[in-house]
This record gives sequence, structure tokens and C-alpha cells, in this order.
Amino acid sequence: MNPKFNSRELNEFFKNYEEKNSAYILGLIIISLGLYILTWIYSINKDLENLDSDAPSSSRGAVLMFVLPFIWFFIITYIKTISNSIIIEFIQVTIFLVIYILILKYLYEFSLTFSHITRTKPIIWFSSFFVGSLGIFGYYLEFYYLFFLFSILLLLIPAMQEQLNVTYHKISIKKNNISFYS
Repeated sequence: MNPKFNSRELNEFFKNYEEKNSAYILGLIIISLGLYILTWIYSINKDLENLDSDAPSSSRGAVLMFVLPFIWFFIITYIKTISNSIIIEFIQVTIFLVIYILILKYLYEFSLTFSHITRTKPIIWFSSFFVGSLGIFGYYLEFYYLFFLFSILLLLIPAMQEQLNVTYHKISIKKNNISFYS
């Protein structure tokens, strides 16, 4: 894979970077019942957005991953109190599927940009997002046996944070001209 960013751009990205412990990130995800995943993606994407014009908009990500699903959940809950028919169920699943596809498109673009900065393969990150999100989608559709897939997301974000930490160390070593073995 050809690196998209040169060392000057990577130094710019990591100039104000604060290294975070992956266990700390995992703890925040567990305490927040998974909502910190959205916060982490938003904050990292905001930094990537400043570096790369091809990065997805962080505000679009916030709307797609947080606002839209919650608004739709409250709308469909209200509609179901009035009427509960097969047509309502079909509309509920169809609109949720559209939201899900939009979220996956955003996560794909995020994975591409993230993999450019860390020089990793985007398919690893996106496939993990996809499989982990199937747990949420399955839970929403009352396929509760799929919810265990959500645990992939619990581990994915700390893994991505660790990859950022490793990339930061590589750039620091290269920038300071430090020998790894000294």
C-alpha cells in the first residue's frame, strides 16, 4: 500500500497527539455502555479531517451514528403506541436498514483514512466494524443471539487506539533519530 501522507503531514497529525492507554479506553467504553465508541470515533475523525480532505466529515458521523438512530428509535416507539401493524414493522426495518447502510459507508471511509495514517490495511478495521455492528443490528431486530458480536466493537476501539500509539512511537523514534536498540 502506498502511504498517502508524507512524514511532514504525519508529524503534523501527531504534533498534539496524546497517547492513551488502551485499557483506559476499554474501561470508558464499558462504563459508558458503548457510547464512548462514538465519542472516540468522532474525536479521531475530527483530527483526521484536519489532515486529509478525503476524510469523512466528523459532523456527518455524529449525526449518522448518534442523532439519527436515536431520533428514529423515538419516532418508531411513538408510532408503535398508536398502531402496530406489519406495515409499521416493514417501515421500521427498512428505515433502520437505510440508516445502517449510511453508517457502514461512513465507517468504511473512516477506516480508509485511519489506515492511511497508521499504514495498516483498511479491510481489517472495516470488517471489524461491520461484524461488530451486526450485533447491534441483530439486537434491534430481536435476534438477541447476535448481540455477542458487539464485543468485537468493545475490543476494536482499544486496538485502534493502540495502533495510533504504535504509529506515534514509530514517528517519534524516526523524528528524534533514536535507535530502537540503544
